[in-house]
Amino acid sequence: MTFMKLSARRWTSACAIPLAALIAVPAEAKKAPEPPHQYGPAPDWDRYRELGEQAIRAKLLDPESARFEWPSGYKADGLKTSLAGKRFGYVSCGYVNARNGFGGYVGRRQFAVIIDNDSVIDAVVEQSEWSTLPDACKRLGLPPASTMAATAKSSGFGFSVAAHADGAEVAEVRPGSRAEVAGLKSGMVIIQMNGVALQGLGASVVSQLIGAATGTVQLILTDGRVIEIAKADTPS
Repeated sequence: MTFMKLSARRWTSACAIPLAALIAVPAEAKKAPEPPHQYGPAPDWDRYRELGEQAIRAKLLDPESARFEWPSGYKADGLKTSLAGKRFGYVSCGYVNARNGFGGYVGRRQFAVIIDNDSVIDAVVEQSEWSTLPDACKRLGLPPASTMAATAKSSGFGFSVAAHADGAEVAEVRPGSRAEVAGLKSGMVIIQMNGVALQGLGASVVSQLIGAATGTVQLILTDGRVIEIAKADTPS
């Protein structure tokens, strides 16, 4: 009996060692956060749709029959479209309807594209009613397509503008133009032109306002700077 008790104690002590060691193992260190993605320049909306539609057509049985809808614009964000994990870039979602192998249209399906530095990072089309893509697109909170007007030239002043949440972003300044001489640079954001607030107007409307201006335009930037540009006799 004594022998059995002694053996039981030894067995208990032997089992306690690895159990204690297991408990003492520190929890796995948390993974270091990924560095923020470095996005390229915001793409022109027309160019964005051109690249996106090319990528989506390549995934269809009858690409020439594709009908696209772009209710939303793009935003710089990440989206998980496959097991490969989240991909980053300028993300947008829309709908496509195309013919199947029997020649009939299958109905509108959700698609998502990710574009950065003028290249398609990823493109995916909803494959079934159980797809999680519609929910993923909804969570993105994409801006309406009306705010993503294509870059429009501002005739006579030598610069172009693109949509921006605060007004209009300077997309391009023509070398040697009066805009360049006045100090206007790409990336600057204009919030007022000749006293008119530009927020929410969209690039095409802003471009029309600037193009219709005569004489000199006074631009107020987000940092408070004021730039005045005289209109050239010949459109630039």
